Amino acid sequence: MEGFPNSRLYIHITFQCSEQVLIKLLKHLLPLRELVLCIAHPSPSWQNFLESLAAKPSTNEWPPWGSWGTNHQQLEQWCYSQTWRANVLPHLEYLGIQCPKGFSLSECFDNRPILRLAGWTRSHMTPPLEHLKVWEGRTTDDIVVDYISTDYLDKHHGISSKEYDAMIVMGVVTRCLVIHGYAIPLLQLDSTALFRRLQHLELTGDGVYEFLILPCLEQIKGLEIWFGIIPVHSLDLDLPLTRTLHWLKLHFSTSSWMLGRTFEALREFQMVRSPLAPENLSGYEGLQTDLPVCTRLELKDCPMDYLRFFSCSNVQILRWWQTSAWTTFDFAALVSSHGLAFDFACLQNLDIVVPQDLGLDSLIHFVLCGAWEQRVWRDIRNVGVEIQFNSSSEASHFIDQIVGQQQRYGK
Repeated sequence: MEGFPNSRLYIHITFQCSEQVLIKLLKHLLPLRELVLCIAHPSPSWQNFLESLAAKPSTNEWPPWGSWGTNHQQLEQWCYSQTWRANVLPHLEYLGIQCPKGFSLSECFDNRPILRLAGWTRSHMTPPLEHLKVWEGRTTDDIVVDYISTDYLDKHHGISSKEYDAMIVMGVVTRCLVIHGYAIPLLQLDSTALFRRLQHLELTGDGVYEFLILPCLEQIKGLEIWFGIIPVHSLDLDLPLTRTLHWLKLHFSTSSWMLGRTFEALREFQMVRSPLAPENLSGYEGLQTDLPVCTRLELKDCPMDYLRFFSCSNVQILRWWQTSAWTTFDFAALVSSHGLAFDFACLQNLDIVVPQDLGLDSLIHFVLCGAWEQRVWRDIRNVGVEIQFNSSSEASHFIDQIVGQQQRYGK
């Protein structure tokens, strides 16, 4: 106002409109500093509106997640080095959100990561957003959650921490999240928009805690799980990740949840089985994991009969690692007359890594003769065999044996 450069103009207006109209209106209210919204019926576009309130840094190049790890101090240093801007209400200092009927529990879960994203990014602006208050109950007398601070984590016991908060915010921003054992409490946020938006996720469990978030992963492309117990869901339950997942790595984690399902986009699959605590798949006979576009399959410490649980006729690279004699190793059985469960028609590269104490006769026969006679592959380009010996004399004896077998078979 002319003559009062430091004064503030307060306008109290009550109106009813759609979120699309509201966004267009707010773009014209550039000087606005305080806004209280009363949302009667949040629509599917509600989250888009909340996300439009978030600020963006001066650069589009966010440092990779690995450079921070879970160090929120490094994250804060990078944030303070940026100039933050918002396209909607750039001078806003106070935002309040109410719902006359109260937000449902699912709506609260859905909105929390997005609200925290808006509050966290705008707190770095000039002027900063000082309060983003949400009345999450059914009346205005209920406890208010201020998403400028980490108070929203207090509702999840054991998660109130700046470090966890930084992980959540970065998960929303970069669509990538790494959760190690100490951060398992974050999985209490299992039904939130955070996990539905993730494209890359790495989980490390303790072999006791069940990971219940698979149904929530709607956009996931890369998933890596260590020491995880993954519950088997009914095949009637749709898992969106079967259509979005491009690569999957299971390290000492259960795999029975995959059986009976088709992973339409999975190109790379790696499974490392624990020889000390093997998963019993005897109750799943007749079920397979269908990998129609998978071109790379890596199995470590898995018995040969595991192949009967996979249908992946387009595999071009197969890596088979055996690190101990705890697992069954019988290539002769693989090409036996009772049928070949695994189709090697497109196989181009086969890498085998085994220790000497597994017994190598069947391996030699398979590589030098059996596979060729059975027409296991037609376009094979490379077969690499790495054998781990305890002494050089044992290695020399094996080489002599290979030479002898090669002369015998003439292949």
